[in-house]
Amino acid sequence: MNYVTISHLFLFVHDVGDFFLAFGRAFADTVYKKIPIVAYIMLLISWPYYRLYLYSTQMLWASCYANPKIDEIYGIEILGFMAHILLFLHIYWYSLMLSYAKSILLKGQTDDKHHFHQEKKRS
Repeated sequence: MNYVTISHLFLFVHDVGDFFLAFGRAFADTVYKKIPIVAYIMLLISWPYYRLYLYSTQMLWASCYANPKIDEIYGIEILGFMAHILLFLHIYWYSLMLSYAKSILLKGQTDDKHHFHQEKKRS
């Protein structure tokens, strides 16, 4: 079976948020401080629509439940399981992004939590 069409949809759903993430990170350590903020806001807007709403209601439904040839797909159980785990990861990552945005709003500064933990481990 050819899964190119559904694969392209999966890639598109994931690439929209990745664009804003990469764009913001590209300007993070430059003098242009407003560009990463705008990119982060766009990421916070696009993530729930594409990765939480479209992925869960359209992509998972079309690929795991409403597919008329579901019985012919080899390994659909494990593929469906992994697709559902990915949905839970999307929810977890979005909660991390929201907590990061909350800390920015409350403290007024951007702290790279991942970088802090790496420095702590080296000491």
